[in-house]
Amino acid sequence: MNIHFIRDRYEADLDNQDYEEVRVECSTSLPDAPLIEGAVTGAARNGTKIVALHNESAPGTSGSEFVGRLIREQVANSAWRRGPPRGRAGAMRMTPVDVAEQVKARHAQALARSDPAC
Repeated sequence: MNIHFIRDRYEADLDNQDYEEVRVECSTSLPDAPLIEGAVTGAARNGTKIVALHNESAPGTSGSEFVGRLIREQVANSAWRRGPPRGRAGAMRMTPVDVAEQVKARHAQALARSDPAC
C-alpha cells in the first residue's frame, strides 16, 4: 500500500517499518522566546498540519475529511488486494500521481454504479 499521500497531505515524515503501524511526525520551528507551553502548542498548531491530522482521524470532526476512508481507498486501489502477491512489487513502485489517478478512476466507477441515470 502506498501511504505517501499521508506525507504529502500532512507535510509529515513517515516511519513505517511494517504495515501494522505507521508513525507520523510533524515538525516546525519554535519561536526565539522562552519555551512556555503556549508558545510550543501554538507553534505546533500554526506551523504544522497536526490539527488537521487529528481532526481527520475521527469521522465527522468539524466536517473534515476522514483519513480512514482515504486509507481504505488506497488499500482498494493497491495491486496487492486486486491480484496475487506478485503484483505487490508493481504497487510499491506507484508514484503519488499514479495513486491519485487510481483514486480518481475508482471514484468515477463508484459514481457510475450508484447513479441510476448512467
